[in-house]
Amino acid sequence: MHRGLRPDGRPHGAPEPAPGSLGELTRHHPLLAALRAELAGVGARIDTTDALVDANVDPSVLEAFFSLVAREARPETRFGLGLSLLPFVARHQIGCEAAAFVLARGAMADYERGFVGMRLARLAGPSLVPWCHWLLVTVVRNDTAYQTFLSVHGPSVVRDHLDAMTEYLLVPDRGPAGYNIDAFACVLGSVPDPRPFLLRWFDWINDGRFDRASGPGSEHVGLVYAILDSYAGEAWVPLVAEAIETQIHVRLLASDPAKIREGLHQLAVMCNREYGGIGRVLHRTVPAVRRLPPAEARVWPALVALLEATWAYVTTGSAAWSAEASARRDRLLAIDVDAVATAGPWIR
Repeated sequence: MHRGLRPDGRPHGAPEPAPGSLGELTRHHPLLAALRAELAGVGARIDTTDALVDANVDPSVLEAFFSLVAREARPETRFGLGLSLLPFVARHQIGCEAAAFVLARGAMADYERGFVGMRLARLAGPSLVPWCHWLLVTVVRNDTAYQTFLSVHGPSVVRDHLDAMTEYLLVPDRGPAGYNIDAFACVLGSVPDPRPFLLRWFDWINDGRFDRASGPGSEHVGLVYAILDSYAGEAWVPLVAEAIETQIHVRLLASDPAKIREGLHQLAVMCNREYGGIGRVLHRTVPAVRRLPPAEARVWPALVALLEATWAYVTTGSAAWSAEASARRDRLLAIDVDAVATAGPWIR
């Protein structure tokens, strides 16, 4: 059994369910009958569930009611029931078993499961972390919801659930998309051994998972720059930055025009992102580029000028340099948009 949970899968402190059928349980309070009727129709109303949260209903009755009504709910009302359960789960640890039931794969659409999982990840307090983590990695299995959870509870997850977290994040063939790259960033600074996570980062870079032509599960290189800047100061950041910048360096020195163009594209995205590593590129990579194919050579001086203006803005914050960078970007795109393949700021 997952650490911190009871043998029946519910968190410690959850009430024991009262015996009885749904018909018997709904006689304890009119709001229970109202909620059951709503779930049999178009779905739970927010005002009904809000009133029930504050009503004086025996916790054991609520626990039993939710467990039974979850099984009675039709597929089209399970999403609403899942959302309705969250305040009970978060405040009173009531309805955990029912939430796990309606969130099970096949009980609702994947996007609905992910949405409920994200809401739960934000609501869960410290006492619910063990159960919520178990639910996310075994039942919900939605990467965006899991990243949301790590962004709130990362330190306690690393401390108490390191093995389960590592197993989930390092599933073979898992790409950087779906906020996986963000989840890695959440925990890389606190895991005892960051090497497996760094190796996955390096695999993504070497496999071209941040390239324009990458397949499913890949991610925009602009997100890499954004994350590196957001976590600047953490020990792992220079290692990942060196890997992505070295790949660009090697591509610009290659003989394959496709590789060169990918390198040019990633430099242009650096400018759009106002990446904090542009200075290293200007110092190390730009002087090494001496010969390019004719089409790529046409854009190179303008791209270097844009890198210089962007770096000046990054280091000074000057409005004049910001305007100059914008003007140089326009001149670059006027030469050959296809060569740099960027027509505006990166947006996730």
